Amino acid sequence: MMLACLFGIASIVLVAALAATARSNEQLREQHEEDTLLRYEALAAGSDIGVDAFLRGTQAVITDLDDASVNQGTPTAEIVAADNGGQTAGSGEDLKVDAVVFDENLALVYSSIAAEDLPEPAALFPPVTLEAMRAGTPTLTNVADVGDRPRVGAAVPVTQDDGSVIFVVLYADGDLTTPFALAPPGEMIYSVDPSGTGFSHQDGSIQSFGDKPIAVPEDTETELVNYARAGEELVAFVAPLDSLPGWSIVGEKNAEEFYAAIDEGMSSARLFTLISIGTAFVICALLAGRALITHRRGTRRFESLVANTADAVSVLDRDLCISFDNPAVQRVFGQTPKERLKNPYSDYIHGDDRHAFDDLVRAASLRPGVPTGSELRLVPSDSAADWVELTVTDLVTDGAINGYLVSARDVTDREYARQTLEWAAKHDTLTGLPNRLAFEEKYAEAVEEARRSESGVALAFVDIDGLKEVNDELGHDAGDELLRAAADRLRHCVRSTDMVARLGGDEFVALLPGVRERAEVSLVTDRIEREFEAPVTIGEYEVATGASVGTATAFGAIDGQALLRRADEAMYAAKRARRSTRSGTPADPAGS
Repeated sequence: MMLACLFGIASIVLVAALAATARSNEQLREQHEEDTLLRYEALAAGSDIGVDAFLRGTQAVITDLDDASVNQGTPTAEIVAADNGGQTAGSGEDLKVDAVVFDENLALVYSSIAAEDLPEPAALFPPVTLEAMRAGTPTLTNVADVGDRPRVGAAVPVTQDDGSVIFVVLYADGDLTTPFALAPPGEMIYSVDPSGTGFSHQDGSIQSFGDKPIAVPEDTETELVNYARAGEELVAFVAPLDSLPGWSIVGEKNAEEFYAAIDEGMSSARLFTLISIGTAFVICALLAGRALITHRRGTRRFESLVANTADAVSVLDRDLCISFDNPAVQRVFGQTPKERLKNPYSDYIHGDDRHAFDDLVRAASLRPGVPTGSELRLVPSDSAADWVELTVTDLVTDGAINGYLVSARDVTDREYARQTLEWAAKHDTLTGLPNRLAFEEKYAEAVEEARRSESGVALAFVDIDGLKEVNDELGHDAGDELLRAAADRLRHCVRSTDMVARLGGDEFVALLPGVRERAEVSLVTDRIEREFEAPVTIGEYEVATGASVGTATAFGAIDGQALLRRADEAMYAAKRARRSTRSGTPADPAGS
């Protein structure tokens, strides 16, 4: 009878170990895929910013062209300058270009590239691109071989004096990936156009994805796709680009190699299972020995079995106080087993997560013998982990344990890596400000709250004057310093409830939610304009700058898109007014 009971206990421990292993395997797979999806989402967010700056910069170059000369097919001085290394305003990148001009029927008018090297216009402009250009929106051409190499061109519509429209395309002469975020080394990553043609960020090669769903995602969510090509099983992570409908960033990997990392984790989980099985039966033997020989050896139950495990294993009594710790607790919790003995386990859980720990114990109590887990924070300490994956198994009715078996695994590095990826997906790495994605989410919330509370929302679009001149005269490092200084000034101009975000290039936006009267908006915009009256010190130079500010405010049921357009139009009107009155040199030696 005694042996039957003991083997019953061993069976319970075995089932618990197998359940923990199955759960660990599934978590490893899900976490590996989720981490990769987050990374590609961040890569796409960075590409959206790059595309926006690339197109705006190209539009700035084309704005200064002589329309008549272009329309006659004559290379102007501006085109020649651009062809020899013109710079895109606000992009922070040199852009060596070849210029191609098409009329509204997409017939070639002038090109600095040999005509025979150009693909058919239909190959360059898919319907979505042509529609965008005819609507007056700068966009990118399809991926195509131009001059025996893959290229992507920035296409900008230009209205002539007679009302006709031509399309000017500037091709980057250097790195094809200029508008896109750089791909991590060692991964085959493509930028795929709406036709299903992609170019590799590693070797510049072109890959046709045909009509496969990975070429043009049907929704805006980053997704994982499994497929095969030429007999090879592949896995792709597809991140759509918000700035370019139909475009996406596609990371392609060999499926076996991708899941190899998971298999390694599963091997560790299987090893843990074997250790658990061995532990169960050895504990059973120890308990049998105690029952048959003496109770004095009971305090050493399974210390020798868990002494070398990496996880911090503890036994808690019915009051959730510690009755046993293995040596690994010192590495995970920063205290020795002797220091922790009889202390409540919750003393080591972060104050904000103690309710979650109580919920975890209650959930385990509802399913005795079945491991229940969650990720929790520990009390901050220089010598302890910050995050642990905590697994609790209720063995209160088990005469051998008579309490709760708790395992804590240090997952601090994994959690911080996840947080870093999430931060990068919604922040501008140069200034540390929220990016366009974060702004759009916050703006949607503000509009909805205004509708519920009958309050108002205000937008202040801010364009930093003089960035292109600083880039030209002092270099792009100085331009970056100017952007960082502008971000710092804007942070100090808004209320604690407001958001300042960088939309790309030299454009920023201040979002003011919960506005009750327009005077609140005027106070903020006045502070911004005063703040930018003072020059910015960059190295040995005093840079005279300024800010063109355009605002729009609405109350109650707000049309979010209309409010954005009004603020944008107001900012460009302010910029034109400042440009007509501004004169002088933007950068002078400090103290001169």
